[in-house]
Amino acid sequence: MNKGVETVLKQSELADIAYWVFEGEDDVGLFGSAANIQGMKDAYDVFYKDRAFIDWCVLDYREKVAANETRGCLPPLSPLTMYYASEWDSEMVATVIEELKKTEKLQLFNDLSVCILQGLYCGSQAIEDASAEDRMWVMELGNNITTITSTWDMNGPLVSNFTQVTELASLLVQVGLFKGTVDFGFDNDFSAANPVSQYSRGIVFW
Repeated sequence: MNKGVETVLKQSELADIAYWVFEGEDDVGLFGSAANIQGMKDAYDVFYKDRAFIDWCVLDYREKVAANETRGCLPPLSPLTMYYASEWDSEMVATVIEELKKTEKLQLFNDLSVCILQGLYCGSQAIEDASAEDRMWVMELGNNITTITSTWDMNGPLVSNFTQVTELASLLVQVGLFKGTVDFGFDNDFSAANPVSQYSRGIVFW
């Protein structure tokens, strides 16, 4: 390689997007029934199940692949990556949900997680006052959430307990460190008190 020449990975640069907007037609919202969820998935599959899409999509370079494996397309920016996760550990998710449902625990996690998990903004009074037990709890919960979100890729079947997926999302929108992983695809009224979203959106990358 000549000095100063930059290597650009094949199909790694964004050229365009397809922007999807969905609106629910019943009281349960877009994520309240398997049929509604599958209906949105069908829209994305117009691209992802087209054999030619692999030649036009942004390829997923987030992980290494073996020499004999074909690199896949980057999944869409959509909450459907949760509902069609390649792995779903219901027990771990249930544990995370129970912890985040406790108001004082949720606040503690928001106060400490950015410092403990990312090493940022560690000069606050909350960090100085935190016990070793609290620090360990934040580390364990953060690691569990990271493990759960790492398989959100839309490569699996619809999670059988899809209401659990929705409940987790309704709690994560309150968690500063992980809010960005879920809030893009749910409407402004979506919350733990109202786990119903009548609108959703998503982006397919070209």
